[in-house]
Amino acid sequence: THLNPNVTWWRDAGAFLLYLNRSQFLLQQGQPVADVLYYYGDNVPNFVRLKRDDPARALPGFDYDVTNTDALLHRISFDSGVIRTRGGISYRALVLPRSRILPLAALEVAQRYVVGGGILIGERPLRSQGIVSDEDARRFASIADALWSRCEQSAGEDADHRVAIGRGQLYCTQSARAALVAAGVLPDFETTRDRADSLDYVHRRAGSKDIYFIRNTQPRALEAAVTLRVADKQPEMFDAVTGEVRQTLLFRATADRRTTLALSLEPYGSVFVVFRHAAAKNPVTRIVRDGAVLYSALDSVTEPGHLALPDGLTVQMKHGVAEMKTPLAGEYEVAFKDGTVKRAHATERNDYDFMGPWALSFPANWGAPPKLELDRLASWTQSSDPGVRYFSGTATYRTTMRLDAAQLVASHDWMLDLGEVRELAAVRINGKPAQVLWKDPFSVRVDSLLHPGDNSVEIDVTNFWPNRLIGDAQSPEGKHYTWTNIRAYTKDSPLLPSGLLGPVVLRPVYQVSLQ
Repeated sequence: THLNPNVTWWRDAGAFLLYLNRSQFLLQQGQPVADVLYYYGDNVPNFVRLKRDDPARALPGFDYDVTNTDALLHRISFDSGVIRTRGGISYRALVLPRSRILPLAALEVAQRYVVGGGILIGERPLRSQGIVSDEDARRFASIADALWSRCEQSAGEDADHRVAIGRGQLYCTQSARAALVAAGVLPDFETTRDRADSLDYVHRRAGSKDIYFIRNTQPRALEAAVTLRVADKQPEMFDAVTGEVRQTLLFRATADRRTTLALSLEPYGSVFVVFRHAAAKNPVTRIVRDGAVLYSALDSVTEPGHLALPDGLTVQMKHGVAEMKTPLAGEYEVAFKDGTVKRAHATERNDYDFMGPWALSFPANWGAPPKLELDRLASWTQSSDPGVRYFSGTATYRTTMRLDAAQLVASHDWMLDLGEVRELAAVRINGKPAQVLWKDPFSVRVDSLLHPGDNSVEIDVTNFWPNRLIGDAQSPEGKHYTWTNIRAYTKDSPLLPSGLLGPVVLRPVYQVSLQ
């Protein structure tokens, strides 16, 4: 996207850039954690492909880096089977290129690595790269025979397609994942089979701290159980959008010394899971609401027990006390690892629906009327006024909501849910800024800004440039509000939905102390 002061949303870009800043700060800590170094070779064309293409041959649950011949020969060392770079990154296995063509020098490095105790993965190389002498060709074939002959002969006997070479192991297979599992290397990131294609991750380690960035690749919300290769440490959930950090109690230690935890991710949502402190001794094992199980401790990643967490349900440690937040009222039973069961009641509060009317104001000199009164929310493109229909920029919605003192008790938070927004919203309550919302769901906590009586609500909504460009292209008088050398939009291009589409609802989130 264009990122400059001429984009419509530049005034409110700070919230998006702050998210990027927080994310990049964490993603630059320490070193990446990857189990495989994939030697990609030097054949032309040669470029590192996207992670989802997985040139390291089907490695879900493991991460890898890619190297070429120069780095393999001059920037990498071996230490008791561990590959190390000058920058301090380490790998557990070396994977050879699927082309099975590589220089003699690279094959000699691979031989030294596996003989010295390393894990070498790949099928027998076919030939040396480039024009080589007869002597080099014979040496290449000799090394390949010495390494792969026994492995190929025993392939039918050993289901793992492996053979001991010196102090190391050679896996004459195309599946790096199968080789790692056979070598006893546990997946760094694992989830249930029905979620495997929906989640992706990055893992970094900074000293004694582990940092996982986990993202939902789907346009829909999902709940998932994930198992991470960290033991005896407390998972902390860090939201890079808001800066909120919480110590979740919805996790368990596994028998193979990993940590399984429950996640609830928004559409295309992400979360950082940070491990830096000792794990809580008494995590939650079961949550029951009105007799129905919402959560039970996960026995394994492939058999995840019961997980039906509603979006927004959390159990965390706060000031030494377990606290549950939930969007659902009801009677709760929360069981802990030590066998104690806490019972709590969340008294139902009604949503506050914004039925209108709304006042909508537009900036001057952009073709739209200064103010409109709306009985209902709809896209600007549905307006009969061309100034509204083709408007691009920021317009402001205003309304008032009346609350009584009983609605503002401390037992729950209030979340203002804007519903559908095209494309960005800056919310103010009683003249004070709440938050700039730039992604789905367009929801913000506002209870600290509310008071009994009338509360003013202002929402600045910004769309993108296309509608104005389309309107300018249709102008019979040739009057333009914009100038650009981009010709992606013409007078016949479809308009993009714009504005606050709603529905706008004030929803309670219940706080329950589990003392």
